[in-house]
Amino acid sequence: MQTTSGESRKTSLGADLRAQGFNFIATNAWLAGDWIVFTGRQGETQTLWKVQLGPDGRAAGQPVRVTHDAAGDSSASFSAGKLVFSRTQVDMNFWALPLDSSGEHVTAPPAPLTSSPTRKGQQSAARAKLLYSAENGDRFSLVLRSDGNNKALRDGFYSVLAPDASHYAYGEGTKEQLTVHMKSLSWWPPWSSTLCENCGMPSQFSPDGKKLLLWADSPPTRRVDLLDLATRQVKRIVYAADDLMGPRLSPDGRCVSFMAKVGTHQWQAFVAPVSREQPLGLSDWTPVTPASDSFLFAFWSAQSNMIYTMSSHGHGGNLRFLDAQRLDPETKRPVGAAMPVYEFDEALVPGMDPIWNTVAVEGGRIIVELGGISTGIWIK
Repeated sequence: MQTTSGESRKTSLGADLRAQGFNFIATNAWLAGDWIVFTGRQGETQTLWKVQLGPDGRAAGQPVRVTHDAAGDSSASFSAGKLVFSRTQVDMNFWALPLDSSGEHVTAPPAPLTSSPTRKGQQSAARAKLLYSAENGDRFSLVLRSDGNNKALRDGFYSVLAPDASHYAYGEGTKEQLTVHMKSLSWWPPWSSTLCENCGMPSQFSPDGKKLLLWADSPPTRRVDLLDLATRQVKRIVYAADDLMGPRLSPDGRCVSFMAKVGTHQWQAFVAPVSREQPLGLSDWTPVTPASDSFLFAFWSAQSNMIYTMSSHGHGGNLRFLDAQRLDPETKRPVGAAMPVYEFDEALVPGMDPIWNTVAVEGGRIIVELGGISTGIWIK
């Protein structure tokens, strides 16, 4: 703040706004009446606000929103009675990345499978069908995409499609206390059958469709279980006291891959067999990547001797780099160095929350959710 004498004077505006819940503040313009326009972020929502500056250098009242879009509005300036600003939008959609027969090389750039601005997640694919969750007003709905058409199935978020695409499993309730059901995609039977109560999140059917992988990520014990669909018996596969993320079954159904927190702030991808009678702890897991200070995402290729990872390579938070790691067919230990497969563009990056965003490998392609980033100039 500049006084009439031309000297600069510190205000308490930044502290006042932080006390009102803003975790990011950038001043943009000064309007008549000593209103200050600023870029403000609360939680993950960023837009333009204005607040009146009092003679004492403090905020004179509560800030008022200038723009009301949920997108990222910023960098405003005011002149000739107009406010000009930039608006950055991120549309999350599913894209297919085609691979050659080895799974080590991309044959073309990603191709879009969906094109709506609504938030999506939890995708699974089988026989050219795609099941996913999409935001629908104040709730999420399960959507089946087949032959280019989308069909809303029911309200819900946690779901997974069976290998023959004839039915799907879904969870009802909170992720800490889910009841998991199974439902046919044909007209009969019209009802759902209950598979288990107080289960983990349904993550994947086994390749033969006879078992269901369940994942619980809540304390005190994180765990990965396997539910026998015929007997309804649940078998514990792995457990951990710390974070255990993104379990995936190998194409032959013999192993499960996952990410786990090791040490204080490091992540590492592991593989464990599913045939052991006793559940496996950290000392029984086979590491398939080095420990990393940054989160990474690991999932099986179409072959049981190769695993993919998506990571940032230490360059920021976006998991833009897709690599392939060969594994020994018997021990599942890494063979050779990881091979680069693809680098996603900074304007089309994966959104990789291990619960929200999953990855599907189907029909010689990787199906992943990507955020398309676009920025436009707006005038108000």
